[in-house]
Amino acid sequence: MRDLSHQQILEAERQKVSMYLSLQNRIIINISGVRFETYKSTLEAYPNTLLGNAERRKYYYDNILDEYFFDRHRGCFEAILYYYQSKGRLRRPNLVPLDTFLEEITFFDLGQDAFAQVRKDENLKEVEKTQLPRNRCRRFALLRVLRCARIFKFYRVFKNIKTMRVLVVTVKESMPDFLVLAVTLMLMAFLFGTAAYLIEGTNDNSALDSIPKATYWGIVTLTSVGYGDIVPVTALGRLTAIICALSGVGTIERKRLNDNVTTTYTGFIAQHGRAFQLVERFGCINLAEQKFDNGKLISL
Repeated sequence: MRDLSHQQILEAERQKVSMYLSLQNRIIINISGVRFETYKSTLEAYPNTLLGNAERRKYYYDNILDEYFFDRHRGCFEAILYYYQSKGRLRRPNLVPLDTFLEEITFFDLGQDAFAQVRKDENLKEVEKTQLPRNRCRRFALLRVLRCARIFKFYRVFKNIKTMRVLVVTVKESMPDFLVLAVTLMLMAFLFGTAAYLIEGTNDNSALDSIPKATYWGIVTLTSVGYGDIVPVTALGRLTAIICALSGVGTIERKRLNDNVTTTYTGFIAQHGRAFQLVERFGCINLAEQKFDNGKLISL
C-alpha cells in the first residue's frame, strides 16, 4: 500500500512538472485585440523569422498582460500562425487582399520560401530590376540609337532604280492576293491552334496552355519558321503539328498566287523601258498608273 501511495505521489509530481513546463512553453500573441496561443517551440522552429527569434520578439512583449502585442492585420495572422504549425505551408485567406498579405509576410519576415509559395499560388512573376549606369551621361547613351534613322536616306536612291520601282508597283497590283493569303493563314492558324490547345489541354507539361499561345504556335508552324519555343508533347498533338505544317506549305506555295505575282512582275519588267520613256517624255505619267494587258503596256 505504501509503495502504491508513493507511486501516486510521484505521478502527481510529474504531472505538475509537465503542466508547469507546458505553461512556461506557451506563448500568447495579441493581434489587434485577438489573442492567439501557441508554443514557443512551434515558433522557434523558424529562428530566422520575427516570431521565431526571441531577441527580435521581445520588443513587442507586454509585461503587464504577459503577452506579445502586434498592431497588424488579424485575418492574415491566422494563415501566418498556421505556417508555423504546419511546418511551412502558407495559403492566402480568400478575404484578404494580396498586397496586404504580402505586407504581413514581409513584416513577420517569413523568408523567401513563403514568398515563393505565394507567387506560385497566385501565379505571380518576379520582376527583374534593370541596373542603370552610375554615370548619368551614360544613361542617355541609348539615344544614340536614333542616329540609325539616317539609314532611311538610302531610300531616296531607290526612286532612281527602275527595278525597285517596278517591284513596288508589282506588290501594289498583287495586294489583293496577299490579303487573301494573310486572312487564310490567320484563319488556319487559329483553327490549328485551337485544335492543338484542346488536345494538349489534358497534359500539365504542355506549353500550349492558352489559345493565344496556340495561335502563335500555329502561325510559326504554318509559315515553316519553326522557332521551337512552343511544341506539342502528345502524340496526337504532334500529328496535328505535321498536318498544320503541310497545310501551310501548300497554302503559301499556291500556284495561282505565284503565277499572278510572277506574271505581274514579268510584265512590268518587260514593259518598264516603255513606261520610263513615257515618264521622261511627258514628266507627269506615274509608273503606278500604268497597266498592261496581254503583255502590252496601257496608259490610264
